[in-house]
Amino acid sequence: MRRESAISTTAIQLAVLIGLAVPAGTCEIEFAPPVEYDAGVFPVAAALGDLDGESTLDLVVTNRGDATVSIYLNDGRGGFTNAASVTVGPQPRSPAIADFNGDGALDVAVPIWAEGERRVSVLINDGSGGFASPVDYEVGLRPRTVVAADLDGDGAVDLATANFESHDVSVLRNQGDGTFVAAGTHAVDFFPGSVSAADLNGDDAIDLVATNRQSHTASVLLNDRAGGFAAAVSYVVGLAPKHEVLVDIDDDGDVDIATADGNSGTVTILLNQGDGGFQWGATVSAGAGPHGIVAVDVDDDGDLDLATADPAMDRMVVLRRGPGLEFDPPRTFAAGAGEIFIVAGDLDGDDRIDLVVPNQLSDDVSVLLNRTGLDPAGCPGDADGDGAVGLLDLLTVLSHWGPCGPVEFCTFCPGDLDASMDVGLADLLQVLSGWGPCS
Repeated sequence: MRRESAISTTAIQLAVLIGLAVPAGTCEIEFAPPVEYDAGVFPVAAALGDLDGESTLDLVVTNRGDATVSIYLNDGRGGFTNAASVTVGPQPRSPAIADFNGDGALDVAVPIWAEGERRVSVLINDGSGGFASPVDYEVGLRPRTVVAADLDGDGAVDLATANFESHDVSVLRNQGDGTFVAAGTHAVDFFPGSVSAADLNGDDAIDLVATNRQSHTASVLLNDRAGGFAAAVSYVVGLAPKHEVLVDIDDDGDVDIATADGNSGTVTILLNQGDGGFQWGATVSAGAGPHGIVAVDVDDDGDLDLATADPAMDRMVVLRRGPGLEFDPPRTFAAGAGEIFIVAGDLDGDDRIDLVVPNQLSDDVSVLLNRTGLDPAGCPGDADGDGAVGLLDLLTVLSHWGPCGPVEFCTFCPGDLDASMDVGLADLLQVLSGWGPCS
């Protein structure tokens, strides 16, 4: 241990003498170039879950143009095989994944959004990632999003849909075997496009939030713990909110609301007051026209960041959170064409959160693997990411020699080129063997 400290001290002194700065324990958010997988016609939404029981996240994509659901199985390294295409009703929209019949396999629910439609389709998993023919259940007019959660506290996963043209939310109660019965319809504001579920007031009952595109509001439906919901209470957000995410964004233990405001180019944050009531917290610039939204710790610094899909720019936008409710300026990443939805999860098992966007104008889905904190692809030893391996990279390794301690932005500390949480001989060998310009 004394020797490691001496090496570190000597390296830092050398850096000072020659006028080089040792990189701080921070890193930029980086994604590998997007990998596209063919989908059906006009893919518009997606969901992630372990469909085949292999402990990896598989992918479901709904294709509005050809009335299909594409099933992709993860190869364990963040790549996907298109395993099946299931025909459902016309214009399927935002799906939900959960175990509806209690057999340990994840099933899929899909809202059918075509003109005049009043149904959500349930696809039961056969245990290996294949699905039975869809079974339809009646809901409100033109359901656009479905969410799965235990809404009545009986241990079975229920469904709720945001019904775009009847301006309400329908609840379907699971009978315990993966079949559903109607359990009420609840009015919200005009043209709800999305609905999410979480316990908003700390009573251990799951509440609902719908975002309403024409009213520019988010409607909160608090669970009455008797199988129903109180009348909606609505809060003003940005223009034409497309989707919402429910998450504790201010770290106070209460679930807050963040909305992707498509027509104002913002994300609105509503802060929970602890009882399921909300007040405005922040309005964050978020590109040209954010649509889908997720909250994830992209840089692994312990703070939740936000990511949106922006069809106005054909980009994915990441909003990195700083102190409090401050966010860095939007950073964009290219994907496909016309992405309006985004989902997040660790796809390749490296403990980083990756992102997936379906591209409705290029009929494919883009997978972006998170490389934040790693040396650039194809350039082993480039600890500082400048496109060459040299003295500064050597100093980075030597000055951080030993087990990784806490860092500001990345789990993987500076100099830890092999992501082992320890800077040592293997990292030094990467620098020495890769010395020179990156190829």
